[in-house]
Amino acid sequence: MAKEIPSVGDLRRKAEITDDEIAAATAAFLKDEGAPPFVFRSGHRIDVARAIEMHPEA
Repeated sequence: MAKEIPSVGDLRRKAEITDDEIAAATAAFLKDEGAPPFVFRSGHRIDVARAIEMHPEA
C-alpha cells in the first residue's frame, strides 16, 4: 500500500515545517518557476510547480 503524502498544511499543523519555510518555498517559486524542489529542514520537500500543475482547480 502506498504511503500517503502529507500536505503542507498537515506538516505545518504538526510543526514539522515553519511559516518562514513556507514563505521561503513560495518566494523561491515566484522568483523562478523552474526552481528545483524546495527542501524543508525536516527533510520533506515540495515541487511547487508540480503541486500547482496537479491541483484539480489548476
